[in-house]
Amino acid sequence: MTVRVVDHHRLLLLLSVMLLVLAPHFLILPWLESVAVITIGLWRWQVSRLGWRLPGTIVRVMLTVLALILIFAKFGSVTGRDAGIALLVAMLALKLIELRQQRDLLVLIFMAYFVLVTHFLYHQTIAMAAYVFVMAAMLMTLHIQLTHHHAQPLRSSLKTAALLLSQALPLMLVLFILFPRLPGPI
Repeated sequence: MTVRVVDHHRLLLLLSVMLLVLAPHFLILPWLESVAVITIGLWRWQVSRLGWRLPGTIVRVMLTVLALILIFAKFGSVTGRDAGIALLVAMLALKLIELRQQRDLLVLIFMAYFVLVTHFLYHQTIAMAAYVFVMAAMLMTLHIQLTHHHAQPLRSSLKTAALLLSQALPLMLVLFILFPRLPGPI
C-alpha cells in the first residue's frame, strides 16, 4: 500500500530534523546502528519519492526483533543507559518504516523530543544545553508545520515556535532556580 502522510518536501524536513536530533548519539552508538538508522531514513525518503509500498507487518516485526537481538548482543541487555538509548534510537528509526497515519507522525515527533533529552545523560554542558534548546525549537517548528491541515510557510511555523518558547522561558527559569539540585552526575 502506498501511503503519503506528508509530502516529499515536508518528509525531507522531518528526516533532516531527525538526523540533527540524533547526530550527537551517532558518536556514542555502535557504528552499525548509526549506519542502519541513516539507511532507514534514506530508504524512507526513496519510498516516498518513488511511490514504493511500505513493508507489511511481518517485515516490521522481523526488523524490530533483529534490532532487539543486535542491541542485546552488543550490550548484554536491553536495559541500562547505553542499551536503553540504543533501543530508543532504533525504535525511532523503525517508526519511520510504519509512518502511515497522522498519529504515527505525532508519535515520531514525541519520541524525538524524548531522544533529545537523553543527550544530557552523556553531556551536561552549556553547549549541549544550547544545542538541545535549538533542536527543541526545530522539533516544535516541525510539529507545527506537519500538524497543520493547510500548508503554511516555514517562517510562520518558526515564528509560532519562537513565540511558544519565549512564553515558556520564564517558567523554565523559575523551575531552574527553584528545583533542587541532586549531588553527583545524572
